[in-house]
Amino acid sequence: MAKKTVRPQAVAKPDPAPAPAPAKKTRLTGKELVKKWWFWLIAAILVVAIALTLACTLDYTIMSHIIRLGCAPKNVSTPTGYADIVGATDAVYNVRYGTIYADSYMDVFSPKTEGKKPLLVYVHGGYYLGGDKASAEPYCRAIAADGYVVASLNYAVAPELQYPGQVRQFNQALNYLVEHASDYGIDLNNVFFGGDSAGCHLVSEMGAAYTNPALATALGITSPLPGERIRGLLLVCGFFNFKNVRQTKFPFVNTAMWAFVGRRDYENYFRAWELCTTETATANYPASLFLCAQDDKFLSQSKEFEGVLKDLGVYTESYYPSSGHKMGHEFARNFDLPEAYTALEKAKAFLSDRTVKEEADVTPHVKFLLSTGDEIDVALYKRYAPATVENFLRYAESGAYDGTTFHRIISGEVLQGGGFTREGNTLTPIPEKYDPIYGEFADNGFTKNTLSHVAGTISMARGNAYDTATSQFFICAQDCLYYDGMYAAFGQITDPDDLAVVQQLVGYELTTGGGDGMPKQNVYVVQTTVYYV
Repeated sequence: MAKKTVRPQAVAKPDPAPAPAPAKKTRLTGKELVKKWWFWLIAAILVVAIALTLACTLDYTIMSHIIRLGCAPKNVSTPTGYADIVGATDAVYNVRYGTIYADSYMDVFSPKTEGKKPLLVYVHGGYYLGGDKASAEPYCRAIAADGYVVASLNYAVAPELQYPGQVRQFNQALNYLVEHASDYGIDLNNVFFGGDSAGCHLVSEMGAAYTNPALATALGITSPLPGERIRGLLLVCGFFNFKNVRQTKFPFVNTAMWAFVGRRDYENYFRAWELCTTETATANYPASLFLCAQDDKFLSQSKEFEGVLKDLGVYTESYYPSSGHKMGHEFARNFDLPEAYTALEKAKAFLSDRTVKEEADVTPHVKFLLSTGDEIDVALYKRYAPATVENFLRYAESGAYDGTTFHRIISGEVLQGGGFTREGNTLTPIPEKYDPIYGEFADNGFTKNTLSHVAGTISMARGNAYDTATSQFFICAQDCLYYDGMYAAFGQITDPDDLAVVQQLVGYELTTGGGDGMPKQNVYVVQTTVYYV
């Protein structure tokens, strides 16, 4: 019997078990959430952020200290060959220039050469809230190596010291440097100011204060130097119009200005006008070099102020670089940028060009002692009106002005004298010892005289003809710019107290029977003194 073959048959596979459904995500309950460490970290961060936000809207204190930390000097950039620069300069650190305010210290850098050198007073930035002179040392040394004494200032910062404390500190520092000029080999005929950011704003205001007696009076300071001795300003990446600086959207500028003056709507601060060099600068403002990068948020401020100075007839230069890389704020002290070296060379050239090389360049002064016991001291500026100054000095040195009265007041604005003695209401002309002089003013074709008739300016009186000035002069008690170009201005009162004397005299009641504008009170010159500084 044949054997039956059994063919293999495929065994049916069992159906695969269905895949388990994915587990549903369950939300953490409140109790479970509070047990997570990361929950408390996030919560703490949010609480701190909210608290800081609320605090900063109510007060500037916390944010001021955060800004201060950010302004602390770190990784300060140095120029190529800095070791040689250091070797060519001497340094005296932490010289105390005052005792009234905190941080009244300066570092003084000078070249290792003999003889007197021009002075640059430099002020660091930092929102007026922070920063330190150490950040400016490489820049200051690089200029010192070129033949300058450079005093780099520290100053008390806000909110611990608010405006105008920093202005008064700067004035103390300048007074110290003048008093100790011989110790540091300083040529006081050639003084410059420089600063960056907030320090730039400060030196711009000092430039105005020392050339605008009305501002100096408001600030309560007296310059230790005649205004024309301040030969120029280095204005590095600063702001100048306090009333519109908010519009620059510079980071944290609103908090900084709030802390600086103590008022959140700082544009409405009652002294805001003092902080606007765009308003306080006059035609006597020092020559200025502006340095600011195109991508700096303060660029508009530099351009606005430069335009103001040009309209006033003040000499300006500027360097506003633009390139394919970011330069940002305070580019001129960032020596990782090639533009910083260009800016440094421009600064050196500006200082050199504005330095008066003759050591004998001294300023003559004429001091009038009045019958009231007051004094009026006038600095005379030969560079504007040389023939006029020489004529005035001849009369003063000869004693011709002794006994002369201030015989005329014009509209309560101008005090005129130098031509008459007085008995009662009778005026007697003094002898004219010298021939009339050429009128050194623009309407007479003399364009060199750009001295403006601001408050405190002394100018020559004359007849209708241009070349008729002899001995008579007038002093402006307030700004009289309508005289610019028509009369030969030739000097300036530099002491606010002396300007106040003139302003008091023009306020005297006028008599109706004693001639045109004759003061009711006879105030005359007792003694005239000529001296040189």
